[in-house]
Amino acid sequence: KRLSHIYVMGEEVEQHDVKSVFIEFDLDGRTFNYHFAFNPIFAEKGYVNFFKGLPILQTKYNLGFIVDSQIFEVDDSRQRISDTVKTESQLKTAYAYLLREIETLHHDDKDTFDYIYKSIIASNFKADEEKNYVRDSFNEVFRPFLLRYTLTSENTYVKIEDAYLPDSDRTGAIALPELGINGKHWFNPSVISAYKRHFKGKELNSLGLSDVILEADKKKLQDWILSLTIEDYSTLQSEFTQCKGISDIRIFRSNKGKLYSCDELYSDLNVYYSDAELFTMFTPMEHIISPLDGE
Repeated sequence: KRLSHIYVMGEEVEQHDVKSVFIEFDLDGRTFNYHFAFNPIFAEKGYVNFFKGLPILQTKYNLGFIVDSQIFEVDDSRQRISDTVKTESQLKTAYAYLLREIETLHHDDKDTFDYIYKSIIASNFKADEEKNYVRDSFNEVFRPFLLRYTLTSENTYVKIEDAYLPDSDRTGAIALPELGINGKHWFNPSVISAYKRHFKGKELNSLGLSDVILEADKKKLQDWILSLTIEDYSTLQSEFTQCKGISDIRIFRSNKGKLYSCDELYSDLNVYYSDAELFTMFTPMEHIISPLDGE
């Protein structure tokens, strides 16, 4: 850690900062030691993931961390794991102890927890039956962890059943708590693809603009709509045409700073709804700004 440059056969070796967790436990009269070194880049490039002091060369598994332990059993060439069944069992045990340490970080050192979390979720296994012992041990221990700690757009963690995908970037930009929608959170955009990869076949919860409007506290929704700039309001209103079941909710803003529902606009209220430039000549007449196309 104190060396600025390391050269191997005249070529400088690429180095990366890591967040380390050291694990030691006794099992059946034997002491097990592991050093876990986390960095998401380990999943992105073809780095060796297992070390026994020295790298075990044929262990490029696209994990977001490196594991160093004298417990690994390797062949005579020190290039591959010699007993994958035993190693899978040992990894499951080591991962379980590791998670205990990681979960304490969630309360004691959130920055480190965030970094390790992103390293774990970056893990990206390639289809290869020889690597199943690594994939299966990872999935058995870390999948339940990821289901309990799902990163939200507010950089908090919730259970996966409380996390939702927005139907568009614009919907995802709406802060749900501001509209009085509690207990539901947007997935953090940085982890969506990883969750789809780790939980392939599992349908993730989603919320559309209609859902957001229907579930919002009516007073908070109206305050929010009235607070939008004309540009933001016009942009968002272009999606209102896709919303179902909201004809009685006031989402249409007038030039007088009031809100009306579709039902009210279709009634005999003295408010006008048109995109005719003629309205610029009759400024005293209250009219809806940014009217919907074709209405």
